[in-house]
Amino acid sequence: PSTRPSDDVGRHGPRAGGRTRDRHGLTREVGNGGTKSIKMTGRANHERLGIGGLRSNNRNTAALCLRAFSVPYRHAIAHQIPSLMLRNLPPMHRNHPLISRGLLLMMVVTSVGCRQPPLQDPVEQVLFATSADMQVACYRIPAIAAVDQQLIVAVDERVPSCADLRGSRDINIIARLSSDGGASWGPPQRILDLPDGQAVSDPSFVYDAMRGRLFLFVNLMDHDNAPGRYQFLVLHSDDAGHTWSTPTHITDTLIPESWRQDFVFITSGRGAQSASGTLLHTLVHLDRGAFVILSQDHGQTWTLAPTPVWPADESKIITLPGGTWMVNSRVRDAGYRWVHTSSDEGRTWTSRPDTQLVDPAVNAALLREGDQLYFANAAHSRARQDLVLRRRHVADPRWTVVDTLHRGSAAYVTATMLHVHESQHMGLAFERGDYAEVVFRRLDPNAPLAE
Repeated sequence: PSTRPSDDVGRHGPRAGGRTRDRHGLTREVGNGGTKSIKMTGRANHERLGIGGLRSNNRNTAALCLRAFSVPYRHAIAHQIPSLMLRNLPPMHRNHPLISRGLLLMMVVTSVGCRQPPLQDPVEQVLFATSADMQVACYRIPAIAAVDQQLIVAVDERVPSCADLRGSRDINIIARLSSDGGASWGPPQRILDLPDGQAVSDPSFVYDAMRGRLFLFVNLMDHDNAPGRYQFLVLHSDDAGHTWSTPTHITDTLIPESWRQDFVFITSGRGAQSASGTLLHTLVHLDRGAFVILSQDHGQTWTLAPTPVWPADESKIITLPGGTWMVNSRVRDAGYRWVHTSSDEGRTWTSRPDTQLVDPAVNAALLREGDQLYFANAAHSRARQDLVLRRRHVADPRWTVVDTLHRGSAAYVTATMLHVHESQHMGLAFERGDYAEVVFRRLDPNAPLAE
């Protein structure tokens, strides 16, 4: 397989979108190519800081704000440059009151006046839409990850049809990146586009926070040389998804030869990392259950935990305080989720249904932040619709609805926590509109339900 890291997607180039504000005050950016450039003049122009679409609510300092620069450059502009200017002035001018006050003002404004304002939630933007490219049948299966203040959302680009891996010869992995907490997004980039007949699908991320390395897993189907056989690839990025390594085949290390023709695949979305550094993910064997994939050497090797969870299809894994593993699974025809926990790193499991989490058998999002659990899914027992976010304390079994993310057709959803400008946010990517769009939404995960 070959990769073209960070190449802009030619036929999916930026398309200017429209911006509307609904009755809830929610800013919506519509279009597949990022925010629309808007010309403003006079005082209004002070509110726009051209890089990344960032805005300042302080009109008195916005025009001088240097947030487009990284912290070291801002420090140089605020402190070193004024000092150099002062040393190079003729002696007779160094103590002039107007000059000294002007340099002092420059230091104060760039150091203090340019602090990033808090992000305003919620924000929603369509990242991928079939209406933007009639050659693509649908965009599906989102994965999202946050690395520092960088965001990446990857999806399936399903070209001839919306069929899954077994039914399509042309599925590629593309992504978009954001450097400002999801307020604006770069153009689509092509991560994996293999020759005809080699389709890749179901992207998922696992982030090693100890090493700063982001792993991307995909499932591969080679229709000409190994039809019907699922294979597994993993790539890594050390720059938050801007460039990627050559894919590594890990099929032979994960599953035995006797499984090669079985329906077995790596779950899309995301995995987790334990407090000890172990990287965790899930693999599904439809006849045997869900297995935990783990790496104890920061992604050098990957193995399966010894015991599967059952019943289970696509699953999400997190770790609880104290090190317990928790797997939350979709189950066909159940109408709700199943939850599995292990206190001995996957050797034994305790399983139970969670009837509060109504579910039509669809991939969902599960996160832990401190002592809070967050869960998002299509909250309907039969249909993929009505996307809802819930939360609960780790010691309290009762879930509370935080937000209704979308009413109507919605399917796969994935989520990540964001820590931007010293505040906590959640970023979600989800399918809606009968797989016509993949949407990003940023919100306050601790806010009450908006009526």
